[in-house]
Amino acid sequence: MKKRSLAARIGLAGAYAVAIGLVALVLGSGVIQCPFAALTHRPCPGCGSTRSVLALLHFHVGEAFWLNPA
Repeated sequence: MKKRSLAARIGLAGAYAVAIGLVALVLGSGVIQCPFAALTHRPCPGCGSTRSVLALLHFHVGEAFWLNPA
């Protein structure tokens, strides 16, 4: 298996971070609703993660840890 350079690793990590941020923004905006939450009317662990990421994007670190402490 070929090792990737440091620049390639940093670029890949950045791409993952952008993708996760975009997914969090779309899910947090209400455009797409969580299927689990829609069926049970309760937030799933993934919903807590989404709200946590959104709080971090707004620099609300304490709220982010409160929403998803695990």
